[in-house]
Amino acid sequence: MLLVPLYRQATGANVRRHVQPAGRAASSPIQHVIVIVMENRTVDNLFAGYYGSWKGVDLANPAGKPKLTQISLRTKWSPDHDHRKAFTTEFDGGKQDGWQNEQFACPHHRCEPNPTALSYISTSEVAPYAAIAQNFAFADETFQAGEGPSFPAHQYLIAAQAGGLADSHGAQAGYAEAENPGDRGGRGQLEPLEDLGGNRGFGCIGKSKTMFVDMKSAYPGTENLKQQFCLDYPTIFDLLDAQLGTGHKNWHYDTSNYSIWNAPLSVQHLYKAYLQHSRNVIKGRNGKQLLADLKHNDLPALTYVMPCFQNSDHPDSVSADGPKWVGYITNAIGSSAYWNSTAVVILWDDWGGWYDHVKTGHPANNPYENPSDPYEWGFRVPLIVASPYVKKRGYVDHTQRSYSAVLRYIEDNFGLGSLAGDDAINDDLSTMFDYSNKPLPWVPVDVGNYQPKSC
Repeated sequence: MLLVPLYRQATGANVRRHVQPAGRAASSPIQHVIVIVMENRTVDNLFAGYYGSWKGVDLANPAGKPKLTQISLRTKWSPDHDHRKAFTTEFDGGKQDGWQNEQFACPHHRCEPNPTALSYISTSEVAPYAAIAQNFAFADETFQAGEGPSFPAHQYLIAAQAGGLADSHGAQAGYAEAENPGDRGGRGQLEPLEDLGGNRGFGCIGKSKTMFVDMKSAYPGTENLKQQFCLDYPTIFDLLDAQLGTGHKNWHYDTSNYSIWNAPLSVQHLYKAYLQHSRNVIKGRNGKQLLADLKHNDLPALTYVMPCFQNSDHPDSVSADGPKWVGYITNAIGSSAYWNSTAVVILWDDWGGWYDHVKTGHPANNPYENPSDPYEWGFRVPLIVASPYVKKRGYVDHTQRSYSAVLRYIEDNFGLGSLAGDDAINDDLSTMFDYSNKPLPWVPVDVGNYQPKSC
């Protein structure tokens, strides 16, 4: 299946040159959007175990060709997931047949033998995810916006770019952040395990550097610029503050310490605001700030939530708690007074090096006016929407999009205008909602006795 993306009615030149002005919000009962960002999985890697039993979802047959191996979320090794080697190897010029050439890193002792990207997780471990999706809505044709590891992926999730469109602080025109810190991109990085405000100093905090890709070069792109990954461009938080005013709290970003998942602190003006006075960026809470906001009736319009490493689904976290953590958080949302005015989006930041059978491709139109875009879009990742206004229980949406559609949804719902990046060539998730429906009640997720801990 070849990707045929949906586009806004705008030329690439118009998308590139300006941020569209804010307009009136759509007629929507949604006053709060909560984005839960998990790590490094594809649709097939998480859900292929449901092949044949989850009707309407496009899943690989684990017993088909290629044959898949069942593994646990607790596996100790991690596939390579940088752009220069991992993505280009697996994508293989569009044939998407390089999975057996994947490389792996294992930072632990006594790792499992014979790691393979051709793997899927047991249904018993991902049952909370399936329960949420089957009671609300699942988008099974959503692709990673970029083609690299976590750092640029998290930038796309707040800005619909990773710096290739504009920067006012010295970035070379057209170059976007493409890899994780260090010479080897995403390979073997234990991204959030330490407080990176210390010796390594990632993002705007220190002097660490990463590779940049020329977004105007032909695929697979020219990566020949290495610099500090502290750029400056508009984010969804800026659009929200401009529309709603800064006299009150409009957003929270609940993340794990000073890691490369802490996307706002690698955007210069957000980092400066954080140092001076901002309390919007909450580190190390593992969703506890969101739980407090729900309890104290103080939920902002927009909340991003990143889990601790052990709850993230990241390979080599040696934990299977991610699905239970998401179930716990969504149970709190669903049982709160905010449920009837909230949309919860659960997504995964990048593919993590894992197999997925659905063919991806490059958007024919993009803000760079480059038909051979070197970095957009990547492989398929899961996207779940939990809201009382999904089209129907168990709805499966087949709209082909990147996860920048989430930003487009936030923009359109709150009447914010556009970031004029990858969001501008996506739909707004409207195919997943029907606001004329009677609100659906929350269906509790079984998480046993699980309780989240701080990072």
